[in-house]
Amino acid sequence: MDLTQQEQQPFSKKEQKFKSRLEKVLATADLTLQRQLIERITQELGIELIDCAAALVLLSQSNLFHHPKEHHPAKKEVPVKSPLRLETVILRPMPPPKMVRYRIDVGQKHNVTLDEIKKVFIEEAGVDIKTIGEVDIRHHYSLIELPEGMPADIYQLLTTVTIHEQKLNIKRVKHRDRHISHLHRKNKI
Repeated sequence: MDLTQQEQQPFSKKEQKFKSRLEKVLATADLTLQRQLIERITQELGIELIDCAAALVLLSQSNLFHHPKEHHPAKKEVPVKSPLRLETVILRPMPPPKMVRYRIDVGQKHNVTLDEIKKVFIEEAGVDIKTIGEVDIRHHYSLIELPEGMPADIYQLLTTVTIHEQKLNIKRVKHRDRHISHLHRKNKI
């Protein structure tokens, strides 16, 4: 199918969404550096711009098209000057979120467990279990690390939630407080 036949076909919902995102970027972003990069890549690999653009669509939107195995279009041979290296197309993982330490007013004396604390934050605050950092259960209270950016309404809700009839009274621990609690622990040893 050539380009003129494709232009006559209506866009699918996924294609329309992709096209709308492209239009927004084209209208609002300065693409000078990206254009220079694409020019360097096409020259280095000895490929045409349209092939580079098609490869980028495949990399960024691999689920845009669904082709049953028997309907795969014939692959086009693209001359390549140098071999492609996989590490050039693998995306780096997202950096871990910045963590914030909170103090809650339940501890060992309230017979609280690690699982109970995590369960409250998962069920009441909607926190993903994978994003809960260290939990340090002390005698009168516990410390828990959560990703930065807790919404105010969730924070307010957590001040009133209870475990074993003990209010959490969650409070953000300031850097100075962490230093003091660390010194306090150090002096106890």
